Order: sequence, then C-alpha cells, then structure tokens
Amino acid sequence: NADGLRKGIPAIFILTDKTPSEVREGLELVLPKVSAYEKKGLIVYIDAYSKEMGIETKEENTIYIAGPKDYEGMQMNVTNLPKPIQNKYKYHRIAFHSISTRMAYDTPMNVFRFLQTLTSKCKRAGSVSLLCMDQGMHAESEVQTLKHLMSGVVEFKVEELKTFLGVEGIGDVRTRAWVEYGHTTKSIKVK
Repeated sequence: NADGLRKGIPAIFILTDKTPSEVREGLELVLPKVSAYEKKGLIVYIDAYSKEMGIETKEENTIYIAGPKDYEGMQMNVTNLPKPIQNKYKYHRIAFHSISTRMAYDTPMNVFRFLQTLTSKCKRAGSVSLLCMDQGMHAESEVQTLKHLMSGVVEFKVEELKTFLGVEGIGDVRTRAWVEYGHTTKSIKVK
C-alpha cells in the first residue's frame, strides 16, 4: 500500500489485531510521511480491534466498529467508503489485517462466506484487496479454501535464518518454488 499511496491511490485498512497507531508506526518505516497522506484523506482505518480491547482513543480517518465479529460493519464500511474516496478516485486498495484474528472468533466456513462477499464487494467498488493470514495458525484445508477466493497469493517463510517467498497466480510467475529474498525498510531484493 505504501507504493500506491505515493502514486495517490487511497488505502483502506481493516484492522482486527492492531490499532491505527500501531499500523501507522509500521507504515512510517517505509513511508515516513504517513500523516501527510492521512491529512489528504488517502488513508482510512476501519478499526475492529480497539473497542473489543477496551481502548478508548478516537483517531482521525478512523471508522470504529464493534469488533472482529462485526461482519456487517466491515462490509458496510467497505461498500460505503468516505465520499472523497468514492467520488475522486477510480480505484483504491484494501488491506485486511488479519484474517487469522477473524478466524479465531468464528468457524472457517463462516469466515470463508464473509470473505467471499467482502472480496466481491471490493471488486465491485474498484479495489485491490490484500488479505493477510498468519502462518501456522490454520489447517492446510482452511488455507486452500481461502486461496480459492484470491486472484494470487504471496507467501513468506523463514528457514535457518533465511527468508523466502512464494508466488502463485500473480502475473507471469516463472516459478512455483520458494525463492530466497532479503529486505530493508525500503526494498525487497530477490536473490
């Protein structure tokens, strides 16, 4: 989303396991002027975490919903984005962080149904969606079911202090094997 923001593409963050402040801190590592993008209205947070955790802060550019179980609040706010985003931009990006938290509150099949509806609404709203899952928390059958919804998948893993990524179904993928990579706060370099 940082690259998209630099290009003027709005970013919507659906948060189930972090506060907007925590996401902002992470973004600042790769995008030092996060607050400038927030002031322009290019960043909106749909916070499904703070109320559930009893955190009583009110932040700019944040829509607060009841919690990770609030399917209706998530879908409604994705469909009815703030008017400046709907009227001014042809498309936007949505990052859902994290599906794993969502699955901790419900059955995998209910989460799958919810995500099927959400991703369809995102596509109709002209958005590209990034759905994050935590590795090692889900049965392989659950992962494969969720992959079915996606146009492409990028997976990351660490083995023997080396970092690897695997890509499925995105553009002209040349290999399905794990590829070693290195990263800094500014770039990823495939080795």
